[in-house]
Amino acid sequence: MRLNEKGNITRLGIFFFYDNDGIVDDYVMYMLEDMVLNTTHNIVVCNGKLTEEGKKRFETLPNTDILVRENKGFDVWAYKSALEYYGWDVLDTYDEIFMYNFTIMGPIGHFSTMFQEMDQRDLDFWGITIHNGAPFDPWGNMEDGTIPIHIQSHFIAVRNEMIRSEKFHKYWDERPMINRYEDAVGLHEAIFTGIFEKAGYKWDVYVDTEDLVEQTFYPLFNMPVDLVKNRKCPIFKRKLFINDLTGTIQENANLPARELFDYLDKETDYNTDMIIEHLLRSANLRDLMNGLNLNYILEDTLGEKKVNRKNKCGIFISTIGWENHFHEYCEFLKNIPDDVDVYLAVEEKNKQYEEGKIQICCIEKDAEKFELLAYFEDKIKAYDVVCLIDSYEEDFFAAYNVLSAKELLYREMLESRGYIERVLSLFEENQRLGVLIPNAPVHGEYQSLAEEDWKRSYKQVKEFVNKHQLGVDVRKEKESPVAMGNCCWVRTDILEAYLQMHKGAVKEEIAKNRRNWSYLLPLIAQSRGKFTANVCPKLIGQNLLNTFYGYKYVSRINVNYYNIAAEVYYDVGEGFKVEEVKKVAYKAKVFHKEKVEIKLRVPDNTKYIRFDPCEGFMCVCSNIKCNVEGIKIHNTNGIRFGKEDLFLTKDPQYILEGDFSNTKVLIITMENISIFWSENGLEKEMKDIFKEREELIGAVQHLLKDRKKLDDEAKTANVTINELKEKNKQLENEISAIKATKSWRWTSWFRKGK
Repeated sequence: MRLNEKGNITRLGIFFFYDNDGIVDDYVMYMLEDMVLNTTHNIVVCNGKLTEEGKKRFETLPNTDILVRENKGFDVWAYKSALEYYGWDVLDTYDEIFMYNFTIMGPIGHFSTMFQEMDQRDLDFWGITIHNGAPFDPWGNMEDGTIPIHIQSHFIAVRNEMIRSEKFHKYWDERPMINRYEDAVGLHEAIFTGIFEKAGYKWDVYVDTEDLVEQTFYPLFNMPVDLVKNRKCPIFKRKLFINDLTGTIQENANLPARELFDYLDKETDYNTDMIIEHLLRSANLRDLMNGLNLNYILEDTLGEKKVNRKNKCGIFISTIGWENHFHEYCEFLKNIPDDVDVYLAVEEKNKQYEEGKIQICCIEKDAEKFELLAYFEDKIKAYDVVCLIDSYEEDFFAAYNVLSAKELLYREMLESRGYIERVLSLFEENQRLGVLIPNAPVHGEYQSLAEEDWKRSYKQVKEFVNKHQLGVDVRKEKESPVAMGNCCWVRTDILEAYLQMHKGAVKEEIAKNRRNWSYLLPLIAQSRGKFTANVCPKLIGQNLLNTFYGYKYVSRINVNYYNIAAEVYYDVGEGFKVEEVKKVAYKAKVFHKEKVEIKLRVPDNTKYIRFDPCEGFMCVCSNIKCNVEGIKIHNTNGIRFGKEDLFLTKDPQYILEGDFSNTKVLIITMENISIFWSENGLEKEMKDIFKEREELIGAVQHLLKDRKKLDDEAKTANVTINELKEKNKQLENEISAIKATKSWRWTSWFRKGK
């Protein structure tokens, strides 16, 4: 059936819409406004929420009905509901009905070009793109265990002869409820084409990718630039920019999304800001950063050239807690452009910091509670973009690891004057850029730091996001971007928003979030429509790539070894504060005895110390001691066996009690610690084991009691036998004595006579 042979073509467009917040973004309206130019009538089917503003936007579309329904059945039942809304008597009158959805973006150009070309083809149903099938079944619901070649369901058009057919009616009338995404594909998308092809209906797709069958299963996902640039494809997939990285790299090298974005931005009229706006509102920030490869590796091409820059910039640095090493990094301060103000927080005045452009701020009281953002709040407001370099924890890893990490972070922040100018130019070139963060170190024990730190911080970050209604996607299983080492470049309005959220907050909440602002700033930026990206100079980028390969080699050597974090809490008279935890790292092999020595700085006025030897693992720890006499070490949640402590919880704890007044450095030594692991801990299982053990002990004791009774009875019997034997012997002796008497002999005749 060719539609170009008809006069007035009647088309019904069925658009399936879903958004977690019910918001209709610009990319949706841009696509619909072009699509409805090719239809007679339209219906928007919304699964779940639809805001009033969103409804009003849909109502601006001509000849369009709006159907809001319960969020169930995925796209399949949204289409089914639309078909039932009109009924077959009405639907049978249309020359063409097409079903499409929010998972595609476009058009690049106009949809009219596509419809004009497809109208000339003699077809019963058609689509825009094809999936080339696969020799496996990832969903477990395909009849022969393979995925057949099929039209992708983000756009399928059906013409009148097929619309009126009993088979088409029956197909939709009998569609089962779809309860999961895998069934939406396996029970509809992947089989629709084959069912109607076998019934004799002709089909085709607008974008010809027949030559790519041997190259990729999924051309639109893996080769989008080729399809858009060379094959007239008017659409691209939304998920391309936010697909989980572990899934993406199984199919491609994670280049297609960024390549497509750059192509659209530079070579087409499509407004890529619509993509960024939508994804910042609706997607997980980590997925967006991974999908779009939001990493800037900058080369200093400016040298000493002067730059005309609009943004006013200030750099705020804290040396609190590690001034002993800060002099090693003072050279970096000379790289800062002359028109950039520098503020340096120190505990003690030091002449080596006295540079003309550096403003020294001496923190004499409560230095351990110093908070960079709060202290410089008034000064920060004077700038458009600020650089933050906060104190960095030294206790967590070995000194050589920490010093190397600090140098790396300083170089990522202040490598050279030209590099700093390049960083600032990024903020001027892209108004959507909110935060630039350094790449995390990957040497030494830092290999697993990000994942472990996110697990510890997630709960507090999630509470903050919910309390302040940031409306961003935060998940425990997907680590959020972090300003590693509390270092970042950030727009001032984002910092002001963070500080404003703490107005009137209690001290405990401020202290809790002080540790987490490195996570919170990127999320606040996202909530304000701005993205976060990694940044580093060219040499560091090359080095990180090389270190990555080195890590792969080291990981093969260190197989079965884990990066363990011991956690330390200090009670200085106000109890233990979870948000002020100190961490110390070491390596240990599972089920292998290790001698571990932990060095701790002891704050003034310490009353008690809580020491968690291996957070996240269970362990057996023996001969634990410290270098200070008189300190008692109490096992608080383990089982004591002689000199060994068995911890069946993944949060093992000791409490150290004594006089710490003259102690600056405490050394805790565990002569042997053996870690082991279980998903949920083994407390219940071990309780059952100990219960059975008690029952066995009881049974054994009962048997021993019975044995003792029998032994006692045997002993008594033996005594009786011995007594009888003795008595018998005495009697025999007495008889022998009698027989030896004259009386016995004289009376023998009488006995014989008897």
